[in-house]
Amino acid sequence: MLRKAVLKKAGIDRCRQLIVGSAPVSETLLRNFRALGIEIHNAYGQTEAPLITINRLGDNVIPTIGTALPETEITAEPDGELIVKGPQVTLGYYGLKTDNIRDGVLRTGDLGTIDEGGHITLFGRKKDFIITAYGKNISIPKVEQRIKDIAGVSEAVLIGENRPYCTALIWLEGPAPDLARQIEAVNGGLSHPEQIRKYTVIETPLSIKAGELTPNLKVKRANVQARYAAEIEAMYR
Repeated sequence: MLRKAVLKKAGIDRCRQLIVGSAPVSETLLRNFRALGIEIHNAYGQTEAPLITINRLGDNVIPTIGTALPETEITAEPDGELIVKGPQVTLGYYGLKTDNIRDGVLRTGDLGTIDEGGHITLFGRKKDFIITAYGKNISIPKVEQRIKDIAGVSEAVLIGENRPYCTALIWLEGPAPDLARQIEAVNGGLSHPEQIRKYTVIETPLSIKAGELTPNLKVKRANVQARYAAEIEAMYR
């Protein structure tokens, strides 16, 4: 009775099908709604191909983004990048050349797996992963966020592409008591390939003027790594 009352109050009791797809949604949230008797169908698309996959009525497999639309072919490259061919793929960008769209085929830049039933599970953006010298895929946002959760840390840049282990450049916004112990605690929640073996604290603040930050304050990783190449190399000696 309480469940019905809550659903009616929210107006959800009158919904036939709920669909999400403009941003990632957590598996926990989807399962919690299912426990209330509400099926939320995850879908997936990009600006270049507005709708690519969807979980359908009677075939809602959590946490996948569903199966391909009709006349849509999806394959996964050896590195996991999803490749899409279908009528919804744009012809290109007006006045711009591109390498990710050719002859109706879109290289999505997203990494995922496809099961035997055609259901696709996403793991993140290709650019948001690094691959170590031992072939281990490391999620950049996952590791960097855990470092930035340490009190006193304002920014962190994970290093490890084609390297034997991961290191980090760290910026502080104030005192960071016992940073080494805090990093060790972070490592305790990471797999062995993800763990930070060494780190360097950078005293010079990141800035837009120096080309290290975008106007909306996102880190330009390539520029930062180029500027602090000497500090990075020192962590691998």
